[in-house]
Order: sequence, then C-alpha cells, then structure tokens
Amino acid sequence: EEIQAEVIAQIEFFLFCVKRPPTHLDSHQHVHVLPSLSEILSKIFLSSSVTILRIPFEREISMATWLPTEKLQFYQNVCNQAAVARKVYESKGLKSTDFFLGLSTTGKWGTVEL
Repeated sequence: EEIQAEVIAQIEFFLFCVKRPPTHLDSHQHVHVLPSLSEILSKIFLSSSVTILRIPFEREISMATWLPTEKLQFYQNVCNQAAVARKVYESKGLKSTDFFLGLSTTGKWGTVEL
C-alpha cells in the first residue's frame, strides 16, 4: 500500500508540475523490475496513462568482462528480473524499450580510467 501511494503521489506531482500525465517512465535504481512490484505497478501505470517503460535488460551484460565479478553478477540479476518484469508489463499491454545500455557503463565503469 505504501509503494502504491508513493507511485501515485509521484505521478500526480508530475501531472501538477507538467500539466499533463506522463506517457513513459523509468524508476530510481530500476525498482520497477523487482518481482514483487511489477504486478502492482502495472495497474497503476495503466490507470495513469503510462504506456512505455524503460526496462534495464542489457542483452550482452555477460560480455562486460571489465566489471568485477560481484558487480557483473548483480547486473545479471537485474537483467534477469527485467526480463521477467517485461513479460508481466507486456501481458498487461504496456510497451518497453527494445534496447538498453547502462548497467555495464555505470559510474567509474563508464570511464576510460578503470
């Protein structure tokens, strides 16, 4: 209930500030792909005119050999959760991005100086 209330409040705040409903979104740290949230959030998104989601599924994440093992494993887990969430969202009629790049190049991993 608290998550629902927060998401609705943020969408309402966007509407207040921009004077139109959002059409697409992303979330901080990609929490919208957590398994326990995608079902709940899909209902809110559909009732709020959100039609497109940014899904952090980096297809070739396993090729990011410059990442430390624990980071790579964490990002692979995010991608696995994203793949499942995408199916949930698409089953509800929501669209998602076709491609994503960003997990493997986050922070210092996106710089020349590793």
